[in-house]
Amino acid sequence: MPAQRLTVALVALAATPRGGQSAEQDTCTLTAQGGVPVQPQLFGYNLEVFGTMTNNSMSDTGGMAVADALHLGTLRYPGGTMSNVWDPKAGRYVDGCCGPNGSHAYSKFKPYADLIEAAGPPGTFSAAKFLQGVGGRAKTTIWDLNVYSFDSKQICAQIEYIASLPPPAGGVHFLELGNELYSSGQGATKFPTGASYAEQMKPIVACARRILPKAKIAA
Repeated sequence: MPAQRLTVALVALAATPRGGQSAEQDTCTLTAQGGVPVQPQLFGYNLEVFGTMTNNSMSDTGGMAVADALHLGTLRYPGGTMSNVWDPKAGRYVDGCCGPNGSHAYSKFKPYADLIEAAGPPGTFSAAKFLQGVGGRAKTTIWDLNVYSFDSKQICAQIEYIASLPPPAGGVHFLELGNELYSSGQGATKFPTGASYAEQMKPIVACARRILPKAKIAA
């Protein structure tokens, strides 16, 4: 795109005695340079309900058609809140997470956990199936890790599993360390303060750096 010039007037209101107002005006010229391509991962969606709160196959034809129509830059798996109690390898909710004695505030997910379990064997809604289906329609994935109901060893195994899947374009993985864990309804019981969360994430980040040294990691 050729450079374009735009001249604008700048008006500054100067301090004046009460009852009066004066204005100082000047002009400047702005030059717009050639455009820079926007990185595709800046445009994306949250998977959320698909395959976690409904039993749609990850290769559901309707879902694939929508994904194609949206020209996805990024798709976030498995979604938001449920990522805190989700096992990406098994493609289902963590055992015991969602009953009356399960993880704090996640009892409301019990009907969805039952639905997903009844929909097929372990792996039906896994991260691998996601990449083979709707996830493969996006240019890259944001992996929202379960750092809430998994312990540090399980979290590291989760990262190893993600690393074993087909790599994203460019070889850079995007990892997210849980979903809204500051919320009393999601993670505040395990991470009562930001400092507590940061301290508990140190070994997780170290694991991610060892397994996926190019990864971009977000809290």
